[in-house]
Amino acid sequence: MALGAVAVAGLMLALLARRERADARLREALVRRGLDVFLAVTVVNVMVGFWYLLALREDVRSLFMGGSGHATGLLGLGTVLSLVLLLLAWRVRVAPARSLKPLAWSTLLTLAVMILMRDAVRAGYLAGMADLREIPVKTQTLNLALFAALLLGGIVTVAWMVRKLLSSPPR
Repeated sequence: MALGAVAVAGLMLALLARRERADARLREALVRRGLDVFLAVTVVNVMVGFWYLLALREDVRSLFMGGSGHATGLLGLGTVLSLVLLLLAWRVRVAPARSLKPLAWSTLLTLAVMILMRDAVRAGYLAGMADLREIPVKTQTLNLALFAALLLGGIVTVAWMVRKLLSSPPR
């Protein structure tokens, strides 16, 4: 998921750079850099995805290998969409005048398919459990406290940045 976030960030850089009114060379460089990140990370993500598939428990992996029409269809669709993403990104990278919209929409569709695949994996791992209420629950107070402290620190930081921005003189 972290790799996917980096790839989407590269695509967002390219999309936002296209909207900027800055120097044309700068815009082109930002679009190129964003697409380079998108392409490189998507290639790595495809390889990690296949490794992840092989690392799944045997019974869960078999769902994607024909054991479930839903999971197998998602795997096939996800694989095809990943290749489509690479093709579309490469086409825009080679011919920068092309629109980024097909790539952006294909990325959204791919993300939806990947979310459904992750849900199928979760369902596969939980399939053997009789009742989820039987799973013992233990509150992790240290993690909860750490989350609360980081959340509070983030809120304070954002408030400080907004205050600085609003008090800065206009350009």
